Amino acid sequence: MTETLLDVRDLSVRFDTDDGAVHAVDRMSLTLEPRQVLGIVGESGCGKSVTALSILGLLPKTATVTGSVNFDGTELLGASKSHLRKVRGRQISFVFQEPMTSLNPVFRIGRQVDEVIQEHMNVSKREARARALELLDLVHIPDPARRLDEYPHQLSGGMRQRVMIAMALACDPKILIADEPTTALDVTIQAGILDLLREVRERLGTAIVLITHNLGVVADLADRVVVMYAGRKAEEAPVHELFAHPQHPYTIGLLGAVPRAGAARNGRLQEIPGRVPSLAELPGHCAFADRCPRADEQSWSEVPELREVRRDHAVACFHPGEQ
Repeated sequence: MTETLLDVRDLSVRFDTDDGAVHAVDRMSLTLEPRQVLGIVGESGCGKSVTALSILGLLPKTATVTGSVNFDGTELLGASKSHLRKVRGRQISFVFQEPMTSLNPVFRIGRQVDEVIQEHMNVSKREARARALELLDLVHIPDPARRLDEYPHQLSGGMRQRVMIAMALACDPKILIADEPTTALDVTIQAGILDLLREVRERLGTAIVLITHNLGVVADLADRVVVMYAGRKAEEAPVHELFAHPQHPYTIGLLGAVPRAGAARNGRLQEIPGRVPSLAELPGHCAFADRCPRADEQSWSEVPELREVRRDHAVACFHPGEQ
């Protein structure tokens, strides 16, 4: 059997606000194996990033988190701050969504990479600088010695994202969590970042959790896919199985909205009618019912549980099946 590196069970996250409780994640479970790329897909606000941040205890104090997050045999949920600091960056690294807001604009790139290295490794400043140079070269930043002395605003968006990945890889982590790593980048730069993540997995053996709303990115890189909707898992399967045999109407709708080569120039993309329900007012029935062409009386009265409908393919739907 393959050893499980990360095992998340029944993870729920609630935020208490002035307007009431917001149930951002509801009973989310997922596993990650060594060297695996797990894609988590869904619309903005569905709970993807909250799920990832809760793994490392990075949510604000207003969040109430329950369930289990087991990393390499150790429970992280409820662990001490000192233990989590040892895990963050050293064993599990996070690449945040927008590098321009993650990098400090008043410090040079070299200083910021050096700090990450010295925080987790017992090395001198000279050794940290040598490692920083090695990391920038690893992520294919041209003329890395010069880039170390530059400020974030002097780099392109693609290079800033590569710097963030270099910092995340500084201590050879077992898991890299990448939150929308290609957002706001043009298609050519996107392809370069995806190639880099693929190389990280192949050369370093790093497992990757890839958070995205882009199914094209998932198809290109992921081994396995989790589709989220309104804080819950809607579907999960190996990537080729999911694309070949989507079962949930939401997944089918997402795939239908992807532009395809060779499609008629005046052809319309498929759209999913309606809106995602508010996480502060989740219904006591299927959250997708008012947008679903298959909804019936059961859909409007019960919440569907996740169940296996094909081999290694689970879906939370009363009426699954390909379109």
